Amino acid sequence: MRGEPVANPVNLAFESKLSDAQGHERLLIVGSAARIEADGRKLVPELNDEVWAALTRDLSPGDTGTSRTTYTGSEGTERVTLCVLPKGASRHCSPSRSHFVHDLIGSNSAGDGDLGIICLLDDNDHAFATGLACARPFPLFDTKTQSKKQAKKAAKSRTAHIVLAGPKSVLKPNARIVEGANSVRLTARLVDSPCAVINTTTFTAEAKAVAKETGTKVRVIKGETLRDQGFGGLWNVGKGAEEPPALVIMTYTPEKMTKKTKHVVWVGKGMVYDTGGLNIKVGGHMAGMKTDMGGAAAMLGAFRANALSGGKQKVTALLCLAENAVDAASYRPDDIITHYSGKTVEVDNTDAEGRLVMADGLGYAAKKLNPDYIVDMATLTGAQLVATGKRHAALYCNDGDLEEIALKAGRYSGDLAHPLPYAPEFFRKDYKSAVADLRNTTKDRMNASSASAGQFLKEHLVDFEGPHLHVDIAGPCSGPDRATGYGVGLLLEMLARS
Repeated sequence: MRGEPVANPVNLAFESKLSDAQGHERLLIVGSAARIEADGRKLVPELNDEVWAALTRDLSPGDTGTSRTTYTGSEGTERVTLCVLPKGASRHCSPSRSHFVHDLIGSNSAGDGDLGIICLLDDNDHAFATGLACARPFPLFDTKTQSKKQAKKAAKSRTAHIVLAGPKSVLKPNARIVEGANSVRLTARLVDSPCAVINTTTFTAEAKAVAKETGTKVRVIKGETLRDQGFGGLWNVGKGAEEPPALVIMTYTPEKMTKKTKHVVWVGKGMVYDTGGLNIKVGGHMAGMKTDMGGAAAMLGAFRANALSGGKQKVTALLCLAENAVDAASYRPDDIITHYSGKTVEVDNTDAEGRLVMADGLGYAAKKLNPDYIVDMATLTGAQLVATGKRHAALYCNDGDLEEIALKAGRYSGDLAHPLPYAPEFFRKDYKSAVADLRNTTKDRMNASSASAGQFLKEHLVDFEGPHLHVDIAGPCSGPDRATGYGVGLLLEMLARS
């Protein structure tokens, strides 16, 4: 079966008229203090001038934004909330301040009836990031039980009517924003779902459903066939689980292919659960490992949105799916694995499994697909959070131009990223083994271990000298309680810029 979404989720409707967001039970006006003060008054005719003046007096958003709510005392819109964004953004953050759009909407959107969300943009270029941010507060996975009264209310569909208003006019919602937002929710649903719901088999079914929806090609290599075809990393990591490991190969080809059309390959880590294997996670570190497939989930979401919005580049997505379980058949420390790249790897720690499955996907991309460039995305290392934090993914890239595209795409889309040092000559020695080409853990965890993990992956791009970007999303993949849908916007915007 496919993953189980919430019974009656909030629907998203991107509207082209301000009036479509007005007149609902609740209205949220999102924007800078300057824009709200200049253009907000006309949006709430239910309020008199005195109430509006009190509501907007001394708006001081600070670093993270603030909100103010008042009841109208009239039919139609019962509550009006001003969601005031910070005044500006630092140079390593998104000018759209999309993270705070997400946070402010999320903390002010409770209710039973429809709600309107009017985003007053400082710049039209903020529409993409803001549109995606509006989707994040409305998750699709939830198993909470309800009282009869709650169930009766939930039986009525609820819609968030979203308007993106530029400085001069309301922006017409385009397919990239609409499908990007829907795909952010898809990605977040997959990451939020436990392994009992999203395992390798059901994840594969999700990919097939996306292929059917988008009219794209999908091929699946799974189980012992992986072993027989040389995918030693995927097979060994996943062979101890109840559901078999799989490599899902999805291909989108644009309608108009020319000599200038690029072929972009994405490789996503899809560890549907990571117990650590025989080097089992202890001390509470196993809980939350349902999110270890965030890279593959992001790529599935981005693949869907790109296809439905008519992307101009050819895209092949390789989803490397496995569960690192404990079983008599589980792979062991000291095992030596032969990967699709031909490289042999000595297993030092079974809890460094993600790089083993990713190595096979990268090896396949290099040998079989002839890409113009490769992007891999993975919740790969805890060291990423130490290096670049909870909001910024870490980039390890052999090409300055591709790295710059990713940095700009991150700020534009709101999926922030920051580069790690690309210095293979400093990292290769840390993966030397006496009995194999490589070992799967670094000998020096104090030597930029998030960057060096990226170099381990790079070692499997045998005979591929083109641009390769590794994106470690261990931090931004999830917030304190929910998945963020990180990666969809970054990948879509990278395609647009390359």
